[in-house]
Amino acid sequence: MKRIRCVDIKWAVLAASHVGYLLIASGTFSIGVFIHEFNRYFGSASSTTAVIASLPLAMCTFGGPVSLVMVKRFGYRTTVMTAGVLSSAGWFISSFATNIRFLIFSCGLLTGCAYGLAYSAIISIIGYYFPRRSAVAFGIVYSGAGVAILVFPPLYQTLIDVYGWRGACMIVSAFQFHLTLCGAVYREPPSPRQQANENSETNVDRVNSLQDDCDTSNVVLEASVIGDSSLTYQNQQPDSTIQPQNYQPEIGRASCRERV
Repeated sequence: MKRIRCVDIKWAVLAASHVGYLLIASGTFSIGVFIHEFNRYFGSASSTTAVIASLPLAMCTFGGPVSLVMVKRFGYRTTVMTAGVLSSAGWFISSFATNIRFLIFSCGLLTGCAYGLAYSAIISIIGYYFPRRSAVAFGIVYSGAGVAILVFPPLYQTLIDVYGWRGACMIVSAFQFHLTLCGAVYREPPSPRQQANENSETNVDRVNSLQDDCDTSNVVLEASVIGDSSLTYQNQQPDSTIQPQNYQPEIGRASCRERV
């Protein structure tokens, strides 16, 4: 079975990281539309409801060490897919909320833990697949936040107007589940030892191909040299049937001397 190399899937990983960061930004930067509806529905203070908006953003940075531990133990794919399931579950449970404390747990803490797991994994995997063009790759990934801030708040407001905030939470749960699909695209990057072995195998293949080319060229060159030398020998070889006009055999010369 042929092993897939990093260069074969790095662009798919980049696209998955872009979409994954877009989904994370849609749950952290665009949640303000729901905060207004929560205040109006439950009649709670703005300071209490603001905790729902601050927890996911805070957990994106606080969850970094936990995410890296999970990546080291279970891999990038499992970590991001787990984050997608938790995020989708948090938004779905929020549609059945009966008070603001329930929303702080479901829409704030649970989704925040999911975003914290996914954020560090999505960013750190880019460094493995793009060691040379990391600046361009990171720029493409972070551009997902701008797309999310531009697109999702009007979309969320439309969903709330049509389906209410409970129905909108269910639809956002379906959106967040796509983070699981982004994690399914990931392949574990090779360890430094595996990457060194892969590079050595590639170098050996190149050397063998160059050696084969050199052997083939040497055979052709030898054949051409042999052909040229044979032609030269045939051209330079004197014809025994043609004799010069002043040619006298040695025997005749000897006999003349003896006569003298």
